[in-house]
Amino acid sequence: MIIHYIITGGTIDSHYDGSKDTAVTNKESIIPSFIESLKLYHDAEFTTVCSVP
Repeated sequence: MIIHYIITGGTIDSHYDGSKDTAVTNKESIIPSFIESLKLYHDAEFTTVCSVP
């Protein structure tokens, strides 16, 4: 069984930049590495359909 995740961006894919006093979007989503670290599924696919620059 393959679990397919569709990534749409959001707060989890950003970090606070104190020098700019704002949240900055990460260059890549952290969701794939987080899901893979849980080791719940052997087969997982990830598709990013949008993210805020």
